[in-house]
Amino acid sequence: MQFISPLQIIRVAIAEAIYAGFGIRLKCHEIVLEASFPKYSAHFTSSVAIALCPRLAQDSLTIAEEIIKLCIQTRLKSSYGISLDNSSENRDIDSQWQIQAVGKGWLNINFTEQYLGEILLLLEKLRIAAIEDTNGIWQKRFLISDQYIIEDNYAYARCCALIRLAYREHLLPLVLEKNFKTIFTEAEPVETSLLVQNLAIADYLMSAQENCTERNHKKTQEKQDKLSRSLADVFLQFYDQCRIYGVNRDIAWRRLLLIRITQKFLLALAPTNINYTMYL
Repeated sequence: MQFISPLQIIRVAIAEAIYAGFGIRLKCHEIVLEASFPKYSAHFTSSVAIALCPRLAQDSLTIAEEIIKLCIQTRLKSSYGISLDNSSENRDIDSQWQIQAVGKGWLNINFTEQYLGEILLLLEKLRIAAIEDTNGIWQKRFLISDQYIIEDNYAYARCCALIRLAYREHLLPLVLEKNFKTIFTEAEPVETSLLVQNLAIADYLMSAQENCTERNHKKTQEKQDKLSRSLADVFLQFYDQCRIYGVNRDIAWRRLLLIRITQKFLLALAPTNINYTMYL
């Protein structure tokens, strides 16, 4: 199944709204969505309306409110070739995410609890070419002779240890139940923050893979190092605050899936010549 990032769907909706309302055709990558939870009361935020203010000679908050109104009207099909509704049930956008204009014209995007659960499963199923799932632990798919094995990524080590323990104690099955679903009801803020960070990284990796436009490898690795540090920081907050044992099964599974996803993306962001050992 082809991965379509929820963030890309939102970018398309915003781009279509801008074109419909103002006649300006923006490329999706020009619409930046920044992870903003829990610093702000939104999962992601965009300053695109503020950026358009000088070009349109209009108040940025007015622009933002018009974008929101048009987003609701352009929800089924876009000229970008991406369905704005990525489910077979043809649900309304409001059942997945809401968008709000705040402050000087920021666009704040929030996912519903149900959709956060769907994103969790979407990221868990996502396969990245460079890594594979071996007995429940992610590892590099191809090893090269000059690959450097390191053992100093504490966040990655904690992920591996927790997942191995969960399988050994039969807390998490190797294969999830076919109809397994989860929602972020009463989730700790740090759980949501960790999921948001992972989604931003998945979106970045898939976008870079599809566009193949980045030729500056140093710049690319600096970006990935920054993302990796940010993900590790949020994970360690999660590790300090969220228990796996002593909670009900649904909460435990949700948290274990977050750990598996985090371990996968920490490995995916590592430089190509580095392989974190799975026996940390």
